[in-house]
Amino acid sequence: MRKINYEKYKGLSLDALTPRQKQVMQMRLSGMEVKEIVEELGISQGAVSTLLHNARERLDGIPISTKIYYRENIEKFKENESEIPLALDDW
Repeated sequence: MRKINYEKYKGLSLDALTPRQKQVMQMRLSGMEVKEIVEELGISQGAVSTLLHNARERLDGIPISTKIYYRENIEKFKENESEIPLALDDW
């Protein structure tokens, strides 16, 4: 599992997030580990991970529809790398 660098999210407005995403992201940005957030909120690790993942996607500004399109067409993109949208190069 890759380590997420949350430093790039510090100082960003979290207004685009749902209240729960915002709460979890603020806790993570304050230095809390996922296990600590799980214990504090009394929700599963999967729920915390999903909230953080969705929050990062919103903050990164890649529309969900673009991600769905990419995932549905992954084989096509693998065959012809030049068609991969630039915003998705890091996927």
